[in-house]
Amino acid sequence: MSKATATATATATDDIINALKQLDTPQLFKILKAALAEVEKSHKSHKNQKRTENTTDTPSKKKTGSQPKGAVPPQLRKPRAWVEYTLKNAQENGWDSFTIAQKKKDKETGTTTEELIEMPASVLHNGTYIYKDSITEKTPEGRPIIHKEAMSLSKHLKQTNHPSYTEFEASYTEQ
Repeated sequence: MSKATATATATATDDIINALKQLDTPQLFKILKAALAEVEKSHKSHKNQKRTENTTDTPSKKKTGSQPKGAVPPQLRKPRAWVEYTLKNAQENGWDSFTIAQKKKDKETGTTTEELIEMPASVLHNGTYIYKDSITEKTPEGRPIIHKEAMSLSKHLKQTNHPSYTEFEASYTEQ
């Protein structure tokens, strides 16, 4: 900005301030509202101009986010395959008793307690392995192992170095 332009701008600003001092309150609010609208409009156009400059100059970066539905992240492929192997093996050959660690949070106090649930071993009933003593009026065929329980069983088998984990390791190939 040249010196002459700066002087003219300062004089114009002084004239506007002097004129504002002579206005009453409703007129000042009207001018204030109009000035604020102009500032917002100018700010938005300036912001949009910056945004378009940034998008044309820099190459677009790939956005990171969640995996597509159904896709398994690479770090979870082997653990998931182990659980599936354990479930299939338990359904075909039965299982020994194992312990499930379950955490419960008290809503009132906020304290978390962990309880250990002893899951019974399996028995063969009508060609299917089911939990021992699970035949009831409600479940006349007994209750087989489910995926959630197979997760706990697989953890137990891995921690105890069960031979089935060694078999799985030998047969597992990275996909």
